[in-house]
Formats: sequence, C-alpha cells, structure tokens
Amino acid sequence: MKKQVVQLFTGVLAAGMIVATGFTGVAATGSVASVETVEYSMKENQASKDKKATKSDYNEVIKSLKKGQGYALIELKGSNGKLLAVSNDVYDDPDFGICAESVTVYGKVDGKIKKLGEARAYGTSAPLAIYDGELYACYHSNVYTYVVAGNGKELSRKDYGDHFSTYNKKAKKVNFTMVK
Repeated sequence: MKKQVVQLFTGVLAAGMIVATGFTGVAATGSVASVETVEYSMKENQASKDKKATKSDYNEVIKSLKKGQGYALIELKGSNGKLLAVSNDVYDDPDFGICAESVTVYGKVDGKIKKLGEARAYGTSAPLAIYDGELYACYHSNVYTYVVAGNGKELSRKDYGDHFSTYNKKAKKVNFTMVK
C-alpha cells in the first residue's frame, strides 16, 4: 500500500512537472519570438571593409619618424592586413635584435591611417612579442594580451594573467627597424 501511494505521488509530481515545463516553454517561446539572431564573425569588422593594409600604406608615417624611434609591421587578430607598430623605446637586445617595451599601433580604418592604441611592457627583460595573433606585453608579474577590437578601430586588451609560459616558449619577439 505504501509503495502504491509513493508511486502515485511520484506519477502526479512528474505529470505536474511536465505540465509546468510545457507552460514555461510556451511562455518562453512567446518572448523569444521577437529576438533577432545576429551572426558575428571576428573577420567581419570595420577593418575588413577596407582594402588590406600593406607597408606602402604606412610610408608617410614611417618617413615622419625621428632618429632613435623604431617601427615594425605586425598582424593581430581582428585586423585586416598589416598594422604599424611605432616605438620611442627601442633598444638592441643581444638575443632578439631591436626590441621595444612600448608601442603605438596604427591601422587602416575607413581608408585612412589612424592610431588604434598603445601597449606597454615593463622593462627591457621582456620585450613585446606576438603569438597566435595576440600582442604580449609583460607587466610586473602578469602578461597583457592585445588584439584589434571587433569594430576594427582600436587596440583592445584581451586578457591579463599569468601567460609567461606561452610568452617564453611560443611568442616571437617583435623585431623593430630603428630609424637612423
């Protein structure tokens, strides 16, 4: 008898849950009907509307640099082609060549060269580097990573954390050309 009561109770409870779930589903379906699905792709940003940027796009900026400054062409996630990295803090590293600890990044936006943003590393012991389309800047006991934002118009900090293993083992140090 006790077993039958428990089975009956369980059956009624299950039926009630099915009914409640069905009503909730109907209510949710009614509110979801007005939502528009938008597909977003990192490659479909403002930068991709411009012709792919190349070194010749940056000639004017490169010619305006002063003695002691440095520049490098880099590619980051979210960009369309090359970006120009300019630094006032270049130095000759015996292991990696001409490196930098700070950088201003320029890109082609709406057909014009514009400043996208800046990144800074802490000291010369850990120069700026790139891995998998991300700019690595070591700062104290952590590493900042940067990419180009979805709108293609700014440099955006993607992450901040203990990425020294990736930085040390996989990231390629950015090699700059020093203006003489």
